[in-house]
Amino acid sequence: MDDASGEPRRLRKRPFAWASDSSGHSEERSSSSSEQEQADDTCDRWEDQQTVEIHAQVSEAVEYFQLREQSMNADHGAPTKMGAGPRGERVVVRRQERLQALRGRRPLMLREIAKQLRGRGFVRLVDFLGPSVGSNLLEGFAQLSWQPGRLGDAQSSDQSRSLRGDEIAWPSLSEAGRFGEALQRWMQALDELVADLRLHLNRPDELLRVERREPPMASCYPQHARYIRHYDNNCDEGLGDCNGRRLTAVYYLNKGMSHSDGGHLRILGQRGIYDLLPDFDTLTLFWADRRTPHEVMPNLSERKRLALSCWYVDVTEAPDAPAFPMRLESQSTGRGVTCEVTKTHDLASQQRQREDVKQKI
Repeated sequence: MDDASGEPRRLRKRPFAWASDSSGHSEERSSSSSEQEQADDTCDRWEDQQTVEIHAQVSEAVEYFQLREQSMNADHGAPTKMGAGPRGERVVVRRQERLQALRGRRPLMLREIAKQLRGRGFVRLVDFLGPSVGSNLLEGFAQLSWQPGRLGDAQSSDQSRSLRGDEIAWPSLSEAGRFGEALQRWMQALDELVADLRLHLNRPDELLRVERREPPMASCYPQHARYIRHYDNNCDEGLGDCNGRRLTAVYYLNKGMSHSDGGHLRILGQRGIYDLLPDFDTLTLFWADRRTPHEVMPNLSERKRLALSCWYVDVTEAPDAPAFPMRLESQSTGRGVTCEVTKTHDLASQQRQREDVKQKI
């Protein structure tokens, strides 16, 4: 494929986290030598080769979207892990059980969350806020103003909808009533979690310089809708679309989900492919950049697949990123305060920044 100048474009070969040295990812691998872990790793290595082969081809712009679309069928010939079910289910369950065992011991839980993010590129937290807060958020979704999600480089509206079929909305943190209270509680709990994780994920490519986040975004996937494989930050060593996103947080609001409903978040992690069920009151964190390609599998249910997303930003990479300071709980007063002097309740500023984000989605 040629670039705008007519010269043939060379597809870049670059190392990915799951194919690099073990300096940052050996801790979790050495923690278990069971036969079950070895069986998972055998299949992971096969999947890793496929992942590297697919994503080493990624270049830019429309070519990037075309290659991603072609890669959608690349997983179907892969060997399945032991037992039936979605990809990587045993690994996902084991990791959740480790976190569940640490509930009530926040320092140890934070260390485990950091370990899992470094080890496989994602972490899944069940029962994040409790059913009451989740139900209030779910009720508020019915009042949001939805618009179709778009891929900026798609050739047409129809092509864009076939590659990304969700609808999105931008709930305001100043919403009134139970929905607004639940939204503020979710946002503050998430901000506090990310702020606490900075102590454990303190490398420059992790959360060291992350102090701000984008406005929350609601998403709705009707039946058959999907979102093709992508990165949330397509920055490559300072080149490309560098939006500063470092960590993605997705909170799900789907009651009674089963694997037959589809709609899984498929993560091409640093040691394999994993299908995560978008369960009610479940939070998933993963790296927003090229360490964690991901996609939303088609929603096979008649019910809509609902989620709240937020991106945590390193503004040293993207100084003009439309991001707000995080809100943390003041230990002395028990009231919400911002990390910085900048106030986040300026409604005009929030509206302008939401419009900036919409242009980038």
